[in-house]
Amino acid sequence: MRNWLSPKERELAEFLLGVGPWAELDSEKIGELAKLATELQLGGALLWAFEARGKDPGPERTSLLLQAEAIAARNTWLRAGAEEISQALESIDVPYRFVKGIALLPHLPHPGSRWLDDIDLLVEPPYRHQVVGLFCRLGFRPASRSLYSGRPLNPWTDGHGFLFEGPFEVPLEVHFIRRPLPPPSSEDPRFPSVEALAQGLAEHVLGIERLSPLKVIRFVLDLHLLSRGEGRSRLWRASSTCPALRLGMSLLDALENGGPLPAPPPAWRTEFTILVRGLKHHWKSRTLFEALFPPRSFLEREDPAFRGRPLLLLHARRWGKRFLGFFEH
Repeated sequence: MRNWLSPKERELAEFLLGVGPWAELDSEKIGELAKLATELQLGGALLWAFEARGKDPGPERTSLLLQAEAIAARNTWLRAGAEEISQALESIDVPYRFVKGIALLPHLPHPGSRWLDDIDLLVEPPYRHQVVGLFCRLGFRPASRSLYSGRPLNPWTDGHGFLFEGPFEVPLEVHFIRRPLPPPSSEDPRFPSVEALAQGLAEHVLGIERLSPLKVIRFVLDLHLLSRGEGRSRLWRASSTCPALRLGMSLLDALENGGPLPAPPPAWRTEFTILVRGLKHHWKSRTLFEALFPPRSFLEREDPAFRGRPLLLLHARRWGKRFLGFFEH
């Protein structure tokens, strides 16, 4: 049976949400929580949870603080990069939205409380050539490569998005969407509204990504941040048109109230979505054959234990694992 979180991971999530059994904490339990949190890059979030409760994590404070400071430094660097990108896009009058983690920065209680992977940007397709040309002139360099052959991909023909590495050495992912940009936030039009941001996070995490403890806990904490004040009722209203957000809000409520967790989305649905998106992406970038039958170098990297085995066996093992993944619950 597929589960959202193990018992220890659920316990950590509840403490991060501020609803764990704080009165029962002892040094051994704090050590276990701190170890798991730092492994999941959630040390800063746990330190903030302790401070919000007026609790002292004791000797574990040092390790939690070190991770929080490292995350804060990275996020400050990301914010500076986003400002540079914003100024460049506004100079050529291109409408855009920052989405996903970078759009959560204004909501974070502390810059070190959440790890941001990269800068995600939404742009409408008609501006594709302007945007790619602008970033290349600014010193950004293409980072998207075929996962299988390692060859660079073409930003003008390569699927819906394109990955850059900027002068500030932080990945920038530009998504060219075929629908209107999400409604802007009333505080800062560069970011989506709270409802649109939450819907986008839910559809991404629960729709097109394989679940992991880090992604689940981070997603729940993101919804918790966006739910503060009147945000909770706004998100529940928005969830009426977004099943993924409705599932996420149900998960958040269950963790906050100690109830049974809702059933996670079936693995076969996620695997099917990933497969279809991958085939569409590689068809557009003319690497469909590579997507279906990757070279030996990729297969051996994916499964080192079978290095040197016959190529036919490597392909059979890869497709067998994908087939079995459809039957997880």
